[in-house]
Amino acid sequence: VNLLGLSPTYFRGEEDIKEIRRILETAGYRINAIPGGGSAWNEIMQLPQADLNLVLRDELALKAAKELQAEFGTPYLSVGMPYGIQGTLRWLDTINATLPVINREAIRQEAETINARLQFRSSNMQSLWGPLWFDNILIAAPPSEAAGIAEAVRGEWADTGNLVIHFTQDTALRPQVATKICIAGKDDGAMKETFENWSGGLVMGSSLEASRLVRLKKPFVNCNIVLPAYHEIIATDSPLCGIRGAAYLFERIWNAKLSGCMDEVKSMY
Repeated sequence: VNLLGLSPTYFRGEEDIKEIRRILETAGYRINAIPGGGSAWNEIMQLPQADLNLVLRDELALKAAKELQAEFGTPYLSVGMPYGIQGTLRWLDTINATLPVINREAIRQEAETINARLQFRSSNMQSLWGPLWFDNILIAAPPSEAAGIAEAVRGEWADTGNLVIHFTQDTALRPQVATKICIAGKDDGAMKETFENWSGGLVMGSSLEASRLVRLKKPFVNCNIVLPAYHEIIATDSPLCGIRGAAYLFERIWNAKLSGCMDEVKSMY
């Protein structure tokens, strides 16, 4: 398979490329080329030899996949980015339905092991701090990130009364977990209302969203998922996507909640 639409310039981009490659190769796929993701020119010239083009980000690669299909007859599959434990397994099942492999069970076993560990740690934290609940969740990111992370956060780990997605680019994606969806350039008025009416909760975006809420003096806890990220440093090699990324996101979301809980405790003294 070729992997289209991956880029090291995205937040955790290099780490995401490695994780996606690791999952697919463990399942039994051979990666032919990753244009823009580290492949050399001679590898990119072998694009037509693949059995299938996997489009990870439509906004970056869907047009190219259609052109490759028209010119070389290579079929493509738009699968998006894999986020969360169950989301990653569904993502792999979608690929397997089109191009079956023999070692998919290895990924399923790894996912179950990691998921059991996350659920155990979540139970321990809930006994101390209550459920992983946020009154509001705002996710502001490019389409593949925003849609996939929204489904993983609300479908696997956290709950909320109101989940709003701000897509930074136009897209046809409409995740069912979202209470409200806005698209930059089309719904700027509604996006402005999101910030002005914000009453507290989890913000998953970049430093732009955090800075805007700071200027408005709105309460929030933060988890960066896209660039620019000016107010934190990350020195580990953890991805956002895939199975390893699920553990990383789970950790960051819980730590955001705990940060808010500690602020409440400190305000009492």
